[in-house]
Amino acid sequence: MTVRIERTLIYEDSNGCRGEVHQDEIPAFREPVVILGDPGLGKTELTKALGEQPGMQYVHAGAFQRHARPGTLIDDGESIVIDGLDEIASAELGGSIDAVLGQLSKLDCPPFILSCREADWMGAQYRAKIEEDYDVEPVVLHLQPFSYEDMRAFLSNEFPGIDADGLLDHLDARGIGSLSENPLTLRMLGEVMQAEGALPDTRAQLFDRACRAMLEERNRHHENDAHANRTRDELLLAAGAVCSAQLICDRIAVYTGATMRTPEDCLSAADDEQLPSGGAARDVLRTRLFQAEGEHRFTHIHRAVAEYLGAKWLAHRCDEGVSERRIFALFRAANKVSTSLRGLYGWIPHFGGPLAERCIQTDPYAVLCCGAAETLDLDRARDLLDVLKGLSWMDAGLSGRPWERHPASNLMRVELKDDFLDILENGHFVNPVGELLVEALPGTDLARKLEP
Repeated sequence: MTVRIERTLIYEDSNGCRGEVHQDEIPAFREPVVILGDPGLGKTELTKALGEQPGMQYVHAGAFQRHARPGTLIDDGESIVIDGLDEIASAELGGSIDAVLGQLSKLDCPPFILSCREADWMGAQYRAKIEEDYDVEPVVLHLQPFSYEDMRAFLSNEFPGIDADGLLDHLDARGIGSLSENPLTLRMLGEVMQAEGALPDTRAQLFDRACRAMLEERNRHHENDAHANRTRDELLLAAGAVCSAQLICDRIAVYTGATMRTPEDCLSAADDEQLPSGGAARDVLRTRLFQAEGEHRFTHIHRAVAEYLGAKWLAHRCDEGVSERRIFALFRAANKVSTSLRGLYGWIPHFGGPLAERCIQTDPYAVLCCGAAETLDLDRARDLLDVLKGLSWMDAGLSGRPWERHPASNLMRVELKDDFLDILENGHFVNPVGELLVEALPGTDLARKLEP
């Protein structure tokens, strides 16, 4: 029997007053509710659970934003629970929230619960917009990471055969215990340990091993199916092709039914099969990298996984001769990298090749936050650090964000000692992003080198 873990959130009002809120208390709020959390923290599971409550209806943000008659999605008097804002394409930070608020206003402002990434929430600006429409300030809730008890319960339920305490101790001993506080990451760790009995030390290794583990067919009745007889590399590249197309085209799912009946919010599997390395598209949809979203509809198991796999495929395409210009044109919106594609964009340097330098120069913050910085060679890490020093809050989208794991921790390398001395001695730390870098120093080997 599946165990549902009750989540804890932190309430914060515009005056900075904070308090703890439990999942079952959320429906009691009469004000609009905004739930914030980082990718993989469990916003979708939480909002789906809330949508099952009487008088509430769960709706995917993409479908809500595109629907010509959004009022048909909910019944009169229901509260609407909207998830998936980060999947709405926008050239500007927070544009996805604007789009959803516009749809809500067409419905005469029904009560709502909205979830989005911390990075997409623009604080006072959006509090004011909601208050203008609803005559009341929204309740802003920050979804909290798993507690140790939550981690153990999750692992014991989802992976009963592994040593949950041993897995958590392994991570703590390597200074990456915080990785297991994120439900998505914890699931991937369980996949890896169940498959290999060994755990990775970096986020990139984690994604690579977990994706490979999730390709395995564990049902003996399907061992002879087409997907079980493909190579891992075939399936990973096909998954990357599907994920890239889904993310870039801003579609909720991939449709495997008759091509002529493909819904507007879906991609056709037949079209995915025509992409380079996409011949195994239908086969990879049957692996655990994807999940069913209804009849003939499949989507990636999580957006963060899709971004990693999509970047792997794009880097491979560049290696095979596709021009940088054609690839970068996919990401542009109003002369910027579209906010909904920054995760996909940020992983590209991890896979090296000619695209890496341009990604670092164009959107270094995306590279920093997705975790790709930990695998950069020293020269590219130095390039990343140099570009970051010139950013402002608005350039990077850093405003008021609480960090689960400091994004600059992967740049705390002893080899970059002289570069950090330049930051400290020449006043770069006054710059907001320079300040961010300095905040990541305490407790590192680099800090001990700089202490004199």
